[in-house]
Amino acid sequence: AAVSAAEEQEETITHNDHTIKVAASWRVGIGGKTWSTGALACKHLAAHADRYAALAPKRQLRILELGAGTGVAGLFAAKCLEARVVLTDAEDHLELLRDNVRRNNLGESVSVQLFDWKDETSWDLTSEPDLILCTDNAYHPSLYEPLAAALDRCLSKGAKGLFGVTKTDTSFSFFE
Repeated sequence: AAVSAAEEQEETITHNDHTIKVAASWRVGIGGKTWSTGALACKHLAAHADRYAALAPKRQLRILELGAGTGVAGLFAAKCLEARVVLTDAEDHLELLRDNVRRNNLGESVSVQLFDWKDETSWDLTSEPDLILCTDNAYHPSLYEPLAAALDRCLSKGAKGLFGVTKTDTSFSFFE
């Protein structure tokens, strides 16, 4: 079932000629809203589209978004970069992500998968991503170690990463 209108707000992100709309819903928790670095990642992707397209010059760019929340960065990347995108998050966010894929008519290029940082058996990296998107995910110290392990594994085969954090949410201990 789609997210009901009573429990959501629609957020719109536009940069250059690309616009996406996402439902934001607190019912799924903190990831049910677009946070600052997710929105900034969209602006960055639009400004540097040629740089990202060069990661896969002879085929469609493949992107994996970790802890996608509303899917804002991955959905924008699918439109802006004409990329094939896999949006991932915990089980309680998957319905919201699927709704946002439908909302933007991106079902042909965007899929949604479970990816629990604390359970490596849920890590499906068969999409062989060229780019890992990860924004606003290091907001609590309990997430640092599992997120770092997931990023290490995702980046181990040569993918590039776009990682967004804020100094108000992420302490320096995350980078140690």
